[in-house]
Amino acid sequence: MMTEHHAYYDGLENQYDEAIETGMLDILKILEIDEEHSEPELTKAVLTYQKNDGNVTQGFPMKFMTDFEKTQVNRNGKFRYKLYTMILSAHFSDAMENKKVFLAHSLKHRYEPNT
Repeated sequence: MMTEHHAYYDGLENQYDEAIETGMLDILKILEIDEEHSEPELTKAVLTYQKNDGNVTQGFPMKFMTDFEKTQVNRNGKFRYKLYTMILSAHFSDAMENKKVFLAHSLKHRYEPNT
């Protein structure tokens, strides 16, 4: 049964090829995260992505995802690596915006303790 949520995640997955072509996902491969001050589960996923040069496989960290996102990535028993990558990218973008992940060499996105 197709739901509105399934359609959203299918659409997100369909954006993968364009994200690859435009180089959007290359950013995740080269950013140096401030591991000490960033959200640990998301950091672990991004570091795994970097270590594997963006070649996502089953077994990549998923604790940063919601339970529903996890079911979508593994819908019908099939691991959807394109969807995983797009969800990782979306979570990373949100975390940067909400100051939950920081970059080691950035003026704008560096960790700044409350003074």
